[in-house]
Amino acid sequence: MQGFLTKKVQEDVEKLLVKLQDAPSDALGIGRKIRAFHPKVWDEKWGEKFASLTLKPKITITRTRILE
Repeated sequence: MQGFLTKKVQEDVEKLLVKLQDAPSDALGIGRKIRAFHPKVWDEKWGEKFASLTLKPKITITRTRILE
């Protein structure tokens, strides 16, 4: 079950990132982290840079449970 969920969430996140980059919209706040921890990489043209990045998320689901 976890393997199926991991694969499905991985696919969904990859599709989401493509849509965000096409927008270009950094709705996940990746630019804020880049600006804080790697200020030499971030600049005023972050939207253009974000749209051209190759993003490869790695999803790992370690535990699932049903919430009531």
